[in-house]
Amino acid sequence: MLRDDFHWEGYRLHFANEQLARLGNRVVPTKPVNAIAADPDDNMILECAIEAGSDFIITADNHLLRLGQYEGIPIMRPEGFLKRAMIR
Repeated sequence: MLRDDFHWEGYRLHFANEQLARLGNRVVPTKPVNAIAADPDDNMILECAIEAGSDFIITADNHLLRLGQYEGIPIMRPEGFLKRAMIR
């Protein structure tokens, strides 16, 4: 996706992958989700969040934001998340 959509070169993809591996938790979803018919690819985000036991989904994607939450996982914009984090 990054290679095609943003024209990233192989070395840049490799470096980004290494960085993400250090920061993230790679999961393989086991429960299929069909919550967003308008954009089925967005369901993968929900599947991964469930599998990872995520506390939040932070996004600017309107299909996901319209849900508000999914299986108890709040879905919010980055600025809303930052506001929430600063209040605590």
